[in-house]
Amino acid sequence: MDPFAFFEQIYCINLDCRPERWQAVCREFDAVGILHRVQRFSGIEHEHPRRGCALSHMACIEKARRSGCRNVLIFEDDLRWRRWDEELFERAVGILKRDNRWELFYLGGRLKRQARVISPEVLESRLWGGHAYAVSHRAYARMVDVELPLDVWYSHTFCSYCIRPLMAVQAKGFSDIKGSHIENKEDIFDKYYQENTRYVEGQLSTDPLRRLKARVGMRIARLQAFLRSLPAGQTTYK
Repeated sequence: MDPFAFFEQIYCINLDCRPERWQAVCREFDAVGILHRVQRFSGIEHEHPRRGCALSHMACIEKARRSGCRNVLIFEDDLRWRRWDEELFERAVGILKRDNRWELFYLGGRLKRQARVISPEVLESRLWGGHAYAVSHRAYARMVDVELPLDVWYSHTFCSYCIRPLMAVQAKGFSDIKGSHIENKEDIFDKYYQENTRYVEGQLSTDPLRRLKARVGMRIARLQAFLRSLPAGQTTYK
């Protein structure tokens, strides 16, 4: 069974001025057998590249909504598979089919907080990054135009799941959004993943005490992160 069949539409955002990126990402799609399903979306160009990127993602989601799709899978053209595992992906999709909470599902990204185990294959965690993720119909109504970078807004707004381990990274090279070359994207993904999944093994342990310690440790870490995010001198909401 093809696990990608679960996703009712698949788009890849690619600027017209970057045909070499389209050619490269098509090889990635062909490697996992979905090249025939991926629809190229001509990226929206804007004087502020980050703005054009956000508008492109929102346009893909709106197309899916208008088509009556219950979900949509979106890629950016710098996608690279890091550790493709079809059986793992199929098990993760099985969780999505049975779970009615998830709103976004990431195949790759930067984890931004301690992860909670949904299953051995799926974690719940905030993520940044928009190069490989799915959107459920449950999120459509809350998709609005925002000033924040889109992936940052996502991370604070939606119930986000991700596959474990992450499968998709961004290729090194010139970033149209940042206007500069980035060579260490895979290292960056690794850093965030290791820092923010340290309690995962404890949550999956068969030892009840270890599981309890992992849950308590994760909650303490989240509280510490929240307190660090407050303005200086502020410890509570008024």
